[in-house]
Amino acid sequence: KCEWADFRHLLRLRIGGTGNVIKASRGRKDLSLVLFSSLSGIVGTAGQANYAYSCTFMDSVALASGGRSV
Repeated sequence: KCEWADFRHLLRLRIGGTGNVIKASRGRKDLSLVLFSSLSGIVGTAGQANYAYSCTFMDSVALASGGRSV
């Protein structure tokens, strides 16, 4: 069972961290950004809603960037 505080904690770490990396790398032409996600964003597992949501967010960021600088 995932409590709301646990859900928020993981989201803050994964989504906030992704945003921080993107901000820090913005404008750097000599840098490649690789985001490690998981299939759980698509398939999901019991009790892992927070992890699945954050993986889906990272997938969306990668898809939105389309392989170009973000």
